[in-house]
Amino acid sequence: MRGDDDRDTKLLREMAERAIEYVRSFDWCVELHETSFGDGVGGVVALFLFYVSIREVEDPEWTWVVVGDFPSAYMEFEAALNPHAALLRYIEGVEEWWASTPEERSTGDLIPIDVPDGPEFIEMLHGRMGTLRSLVLPNIREN
Repeated sequence: MRGDDDRDTKLLREMAERAIEYVRSFDWCVELHETSFGDGVGGVVALFLFYVSIREVEDPEWTWVVVGDFPSAYMEFEAALNPHAALLRYIEGVEEWWASTPEERSTGDLIPIDVPDGPEFIEMLHGRMGTLRSLVLPNIREN
């Protein structure tokens, strides 16, 4: 994994460690077999693809993990077949989350993100998704 320069590479490597810690924090994660860097901007957003053994699932599965200066999330590979699609799915999932009611958020049907209570956090998240959509997403690989 290499960024645009040494600083970017360092930030992306730190983000890779965060992504590994994040996915390992779940009880369903039995073992990480493989990690691949999808794409990203150091210190802003990074997408990683993990081949992971999941509790009560027979065969390992590919899982995207998105980390950055916003809540991390995971999603099934089939939901997004490339880094661009994964970031778009993340943005759309967060937009769906903040448009929902607290009751809808508690059902488990929305993207699994952890956001502190309070309108200021939701507003901050809204702004960051706008930045990701307009400035970052156009530069994320589609293959």
